[in-house]
Amino acid sequence: MIFRSENQTTGIPFTVRVVHQGDTYGLRNSLIHEREDPLIEFFDARFDHERAEDGAPLGQFISRYNLSTLEAKDGFTTHSPIHDGSGIDLQGDVDAWVVDADFIRGLSDFLVEQGLITRDVPEEIPGP
Repeated sequence: MIFRSENQTTGIPFTVRVVHQGDTYGLRNSLIHEREDPLIEFFDARFDHERAEDGAPLGQFISRYNLSTLEAKDGFTTHSPIHDGSGIDLQGDVDAWVVDADFIRGLSDFLVEQGLITRDVPEEIPGP
């Protein structure tokens, strides 16, 4: 599953790929995702470095998160950008690799449409 959008503040296009259990991922798709918790991968779509298994362009890999981390359901994270609609700094040393709140809202809508998340926000987010 692929979601494409751009940071409304900078105009930089990003690709987000959802990696399900059994899907390949990583450099040249050389790894197999073995867990139930989907991975959410972010790519800078301005560059043609990585491609999906079907050959679709992804861009330059930036970072990868477990979906449970983005939802603050992993038992460690206390902030959920997916539910509160805030942006994410994907890599602190690259100013261009920030997705804004509009991008995250679009990604959240996509994940709801795909049946991966619901709009239910936990009343109390577990913390360490």
